[in-house]
Amino acid sequence: DDTVPSRLYFHCGDVIVALNGFRTRDLAQYTYVRDVLTSSPELDLIVWQGNGYQEFKASPPNHMFGVSFQTYRRK
Repeated sequence: DDTVPSRLYFHCGDVIVALNGFRTRDLAQYTYVRDVLTSSPELDLIVWQGNGYQEFKASPPNHMFGVSFQTYRRK
């Protein structure tokens, strides 16, 4: 649903590990899959949310969620 706010999908510290069947290790890979390899308005996401993986389907406008993403860095 395009009207669902991104806060319902993502929380601070969540890590997108796959987009449309492609593993994404960093922001550059996520952006490439989103912008070059995705033609459907729908995104299939697998997200690590601290205690497990969650799968989401979302259709945000222009594939953009309106939140800032960054590459996850292990501590």
